[in-house]
Amino acid sequence: MKKTTKWLVRIMLICFIFTNILSTQLVAMAADKITVVLETIDEMSGSVPKSVYAFMGITSDAYQFSSSGMHVCAFVEPVEGEVIVLVKTDAGEEVVKKSVVENGYVYALLDGSGIVRVINNSKTFIDVNPGDWFYKAMTFANSRRLFNGVSDTQMAPGMHMTRGMLATVLHNLENQENSGAGTAFSDVPSGQWYSDGIAWASSVGVVSGYGNGLFGTKDSVTREQLATMIMNYAKYIGMDTIVRGDISVFPDSGETSNWANDAVRWAVGVGLLQGDGTNLRPKGTATRAEAATILMNFINILVK
Repeated sequence: MKKTTKWLVRIMLICFIFTNILSTQLVAMAADKITVVLETIDEMSGSVPKSVYAFMGITSDAYQFSSSGMHVCAFVEPVEGEVIVLVKTDAGEEVVKKSVVENGYVYALLDGSGIVRVINNSKTFIDVNPGDWFYKAMTFANSRRLFNGVSDTQMAPGMHMTRGMLATVLHNLENQENSGAGTAFSDVPSGQWYSDGIAWASSVGVVSGYGNGLFGTKDSVTREQLATMIMNYAKYIGMDTIVRGDISVFPDSGETSNWANDAVRWAVGVGLLQGDGTNLRPKGTATRAEAATILMNFINILVK
């Protein structure tokens, strides 16, 4: 697994340059977890001449990152659906899925060097509207291409999330290529939209089947299953999963399966899993909107 670097950038109207010396000092202090903060123009003296960032090839909505320095420029006021994209050498762009654009800050996990810019990657759906409690989460998931719509016009936020869908979402989040690899599950035929996601997730220990040769591809994912899959994924990418919450405060906490108890406690502890005001509902199913909310919160924890 490749190590990535955490970047925190405050975007301003003028480009500034972090020198190699500063970056080297940050590397020495924080190893592979670097936090870079660009202060506001009022809190800094001087500015970078236009010739400098023009020479660097940076536009008004892009910044360059590398292991030895960072160059930062402005972008428009944050709106839902904004993401950062990696500008490819072939003129294409790749969405940085492990990223958050929030309140003038960009949080992202980046590796190596390159140029990224901020774009609005949102899409309009008739069943996801401003004012809906799930609007932010569903827009977040779709703009990063973690979720696709069930049609060109609908996201189906109230539809139950299936086990196959969740495995596919985590496969998308990890930017894994479709390999065509098969699985040992009799209900996961090759060539289906979920086949590669389940094959990958199973191979790295993120998901497991029911123990009878079945994965339960089209079964609605339960809240305890969702917590378990995300915790397994967190372990796979090297996240700290030591936190545990107290689930005894929920009257129905005893319904949590023994195999899921640790994951549910972790999910409650980090704030991914919450009750409905009274109960935890570990065996309750999760909708696509609920799953999107949990994944959005997970990515926020991951990159910040």
